[in-house]
Amino acid sequence: MSTKAQLEGQKFGDLLVLQYYKNNKWGSAIWECQCKCGIKSYVRTSDLIGGRITQCKFCASTKHGMYKTRIYSIWQGMKTRCSNSNAINYHNYGGRGISYPPRWKIFINFYNDIIENYKEGLTLERKDNNLNYSKENCMWVTPKEQNLNMRTNVLLCYKGETQTITEWSQELKIKRRLLYNLITYHKDWSDKQIIEEALKRSLY
Repeated sequence: MSTKAQLEGQKFGDLLVLQYYKNNKWGSAIWECQCKCGIKSYVRTSDLIGGRITQCKFCASTKHGMYKTRIYSIWQGMKTRCSNSNAINYHNYGGRGISYPPRWKIFINFYNDIIENYKEGLTLERKDNNLNYSKENCMWVTPKEQNLNMRTNVLLCYKGETQTITEWSQELKIKRRLLYNLITYHKDWSDKQIIEEALKRSLY
């Protein structure tokens, strides 16, 4: 009952939670909500808290006409990673304090701030992975570029140049898995030893 009391009267985007409605057949609580346009809708707890639904279907589908577009899905994914503790990758985002501007709770604000340079197939990436999502810290990149910029990528310095193991693998024609295994099992080795051992093994 405490969860009901906490949600009633709260706003999630354009939706105001009026009251608890019922549980669906899977046991999830459903809430009666009212959009700022006046239309009522019924939304699950997880969709409200996770930021997946922030307005009625009418507003979402007609006001900006992008309800089913890829960029709309990207926006929803960003909010889920930052806000939903049940999301599979929450620990890398909201779990370590990564958030987004309050104005980005509304899709059209996100769209207007970030649409420049967007093309189909690109993904949303933060320039500094330790900072929040924002207009200044976001850019559109290819999936390959995003993988190279992952916070979990390991950097190696060799002959004065620092690159990820993926980049060294591509440049030196070394298997990425080999580099990764050498780093894992020889933690006391220098970057130079790791790369030169990988080069040596690649000759055979």
